[in-house]
Amino acid sequence: MSLNIDSAGEANRKMNEFVNAYTLEHFGEHPEDEVQARSDALNAYYESEGYSFGPDEDSFILPKLTDEEQEAESAYRRSIGLSEIVNPSEDEGR
Repeated sequence: MSLNIDSAGEANRKMNEFVNAYTLEHFGEHPEDEVQARSDALNAYYESEGYSFGPDEDSFILPKLTDEEQEAESAYRRSIGLSEIVNPSEDEGR
């Protein structure tokens, strides 16, 4: 698995644009608490990307992988000697 620098840069640009726009819209041009404003903006960004955060915000659930992504992730994990990943939605009720 290799990292595509162009797509990583594009993803970073997209995130920065979202965070800046969210901060401006919800906190104004000069937020009183910039750390809280950025934190809220990042939470909103990741939720818009399909991530789900638990109540303590230190835990989160990754978005469900497509079959192709799951196969690629499994092949990569096998190649480096790691066990298969378990999709939390498939593991519920065990």
